[in-house]
Amino acid sequence: MSQKTPDGKMFTLDIPQREAKDGYLLSIFTSHLNLESVLKSPEFSQEPIRVYYLALSRISLITSKKHQDEIYQELENKIQEMENDYKKSHNLQKLTEAQQNHILIVASIKTMGKVSIWADKHMGISIENKVGFERRQRKDESGDIES
Repeated sequence: MSQKTPDGKMFTLDIPQREAKDGYLLSIFTSHLNLESVLKSPEFSQEPIRVYYLALSRISLITSKKHQDEIYQELENKIQEMENDYKKSHNLQKLTEAQQNHILIVASIKTMGKVSIWADKHMGISIENKVGFERRQRKDESGDIES
């Protein structure tokens, strides 16, 4: 998350302090562990909507309102798209509750991956943050370029 300065040449490095970044990543990791618990729980088959709620919760961890809204919309679009594709490929007019639940779970889990991608992209978890420097030539008193 860098921005050009008004002159368009320099960049600010507004990466969160180490403790803030680690705390944020711990929140995402804890959310992932919660998902694992829900998927393993015996009550899961009776309440698959919990995965959807976890997806909404994980999306809410995104610190950019713009990206948050985009991913919320992607989740809804993914559910609708998967429902339409399933009906079309199986020649159905209406999905059963089990089919709807399956689509809700798969779409939610796929969308939760987008949060990890966002965190990686914007916080540099598995990528390197590169900083470039502009070399400016100086002229000495006579007007010649110094090396």
